[in-house]
Amino acid sequence: MKIAFIGNEKSVHVVKFVNALSSKGHQVTLFTISGNRDDTAQISADVERNYLPGSSSLAYYTAARRLSSALQSGGFDIVNAHYASGYGTLARYAKASPLVLNACGSDVYDVPYQSKMKYRIVRANLLYADKLLSTSHAMKQQIHSLLGAQHRDVGVVPFGVDLTKFKFHDRSAGDKPEIHIGIVKTLNSIYGIDVLIRAFKLLLAKDNTAPLKLSIYGKGPQLIELMSLTVELGLSDHIHFGGFIDNTAVPDVLADMDIFAAPSIVNESFGVALAEAMASGLPVVATDGDGFKEVVDDGSTGIIVPRGDAEKMAEALKILVDNKNLCLNMGLRGREKVEMQYDLDKNTDALIEVYENTLKPIHA
Repeated sequence: MKIAFIGNEKSVHVVKFVNALSSKGHQVTLFTISGNRDDTAQISADVERNYLPGSSSLAYYTAARRLSSALQSGGFDIVNAHYASGYGTLARYAKASPLVLNACGSDVYDVPYQSKMKYRIVRANLLYADKLLSTSHAMKQQIHSLLGAQHRDVGVVPFGVDLTKFKFHDRSAGDKPEIHIGIVKTLNSIYGIDVLIRAFKLLLAKDNTAPLKLSIYGKGPQLIELMSLTVELGLSDHIHFGGFIDNTAVPDVLADMDIFAAPSIVNESFGVALAEAMASGLPVVATDGDGFKEVVDDGSTGIIVPRGDAEKMAEALKILVDNKNLCLNMGLRGREKVEMQYDLDKNTDALIEVYENTLKPIHA
């Protein structure tokens, strides 16, 4: 199949999908706005990269003619655009067809509510596509809410985890000198990392069976504030700021952890970081956003706590810190769930099936 894939080259999820599609023998061309170009992106040499002119949000309109010409001359079987806002707009203005449009998160949760114009644009993009996809069932409901009476069928294809890279690590052997709690996330206030730090302070005050360490990996605007909070709470000897790490380094970082924390204070649409942690065999403590609750089975693969509640997060961490067997069992069940539902290879097959089913009515 010859696939035109329209999306942000800087998105790790776009990169994973184009590489996975190419590895299955499909001819893939990735169309990206030049302002989203990423020369460090680890994209397969078999994937053709086509950069469209522009660097601002206006490029989603001004590059449409260029994209339309490339699509018409390229002989593509299917067009797949990722993100219902910017790249969905580009696909619609380029009259891309047949079009599969993937909503991915903020494009349907946040962007439509920033202005009446953006609301109309995102809805128009969703209604234009031949097939709509979501990364989660929670997001599927959000799309239905956006479209209202203009109901459309929405499929669910998660981002997926590359299980050849995120391997299961058996943590049952030996006794580590300390229990290592960790998070890998952009350091932004919406992700509640300050809540996690306060929860960790409360956890340290409890009677713990082993020394505790918290590692925070990521960069972002809240870094100085979070480091200052760490000093203020007297936690400098217990909390490690690891800085930004590339996605290729995440599996090794997860392998060194014993518990993964996801303290986001917003209603997350999906939890790919949780799925990656679960693939590594980690129990997780996550807040109660719809997407997180879909990925984490409370009491089975992890523990769900209320958003913004440091005390409840500390209590959940305490349960896991004090019960190694519970952690091991949750880790095993988490790996099983990822293998069943969030395996990138299976999710790519599901995406290909969507392409084929979208083409059938057109060729009938």
